Amino acid sequence: MAVVVWGIAAAWYYAINDLTLSHYDAKAHLVVARRVIDNITPGWQQIGAVWLPLPHVLNLLPVQVDWFYRTGVSGVAISILSLAFGGYALVRMIARETGSSVGAVTALVLLISNPNLLYLQSTPMTELAAPVIFSVSAPSPQPRSRIISPGLGSRRVSRGSPRSETKRAFVE
Repeated sequence: MAVVVWGIAAAWYYAINDLTLSHYDAKAHLVVARRVIDNITPGWQQIGAVWLPLPHVLNLLPVQVDWFYRTGVSGVAISILSLAFGGYALVRMIARETGSSVGAVTALVLLISNPNLLYLQSTPMTELAAPVIFSVSAPSPQPRSRIISPGLGSRRVSRGSPRSETKRAFVE
């Protein structure tokens, strides 16, 4: 919740300084989402831009309302929620992998204090939304397995990592 409040504060700062739509791509993302329905030849083919389509699909209906389209508010809301979900996934992953709540909170503070990310989440651009959506969709790493090393005892190592593969080669 704190990340959402922090994201809204950052978005408000950029909005009052008239920077929400200052980047050309921010406007272009709104156009791509809007033209799927509001166009001479509407249809899903209009999504055919160089960007991944999921953020445009999420923004498809809101940008049909002129106020959302002209201000970019719906795209900013998607970006703020993406940052919040990404922060949540980061905290969970670090806390689970390291067992350190201090490390997890430190990582979150570093994430949300990055001015570049704060600007991106304050615009309707998909550069923040797409990677965060994909990272949240698969938040847990591969299952862990117990590797028994002669003379060293047993330790949990993720399957598939180079370290575990090397260990497995020596154990077998």
